[in-house]
Amino acid sequence: MTVSFYHYNTEEVSALIVAGGKAQRMSGKEKGLQCFRGVPMVVSVAMALREITSDVAVNANRYQEDYEALGFEVITDLADYQDLGPLSGVMAGLHNATSQFLLLSPCDSPCVTSTIFHALLEAIKRQPNQIHYIATAAERHPLHAALPVLTARNALSAFLAQDVKKSVMAFYEFHGCQPLNWCEEASELINVNYSEQLEQGGK
Repeated sequence: MTVSFYHYNTEEVSALIVAGGKAQRMSGKEKGLQCFRGVPMVVSVAMALREITSDVAVNANRYQEDYEALGFEVITDLADYQDLGPLSGVMAGLHNATSQFLLLSPCDSPCVTSTIFHALLEAIKRQPNQIHYIATAAERHPLHAALPVLTARNALSAFLAQDVKKSVMAFYEFHGCQPLNWCEEASELINVNYSEQLEQGGK
């Protein structure tokens, strides 16, 4: 059962679905546009996010017209911040955002629910100077996160100017972050990276 929460105004919260990768593990197919249980994965993620905020954009560098046809605003990587993996998308989202907080989600998590995003927002409202991301007992999920837009934007510019490993977690630690330990249904966080998972319904 889907639980409805307070719908935040777009000045407070916006959301970005990160779909800018090359999808090498899915034979180059655009992951967000692949159907999982009959629905494009990007649409499933957006449905969960739109229970929180109406301002949901997609970071994509290919098939922009296809995403636009699904009703999305598409944000491409900035010219000065390309080929940095997911951080390219995070930077593009932070530069585009006019809200106080930015929710992130990868396009390949079609089982994610609004409960996760609501919990992230509650965490960042308690500690607005930190980046908050989902962690389970088994692993971290840094692309399920809530970021304070202004400080994260400035910190990411400073981080990328350094000669350091350009990973999402390294940036979070540079900024200051807190894991949100997630003990609910683990299937909500399944990443669909291979065509076989699409055919088997995520198994």
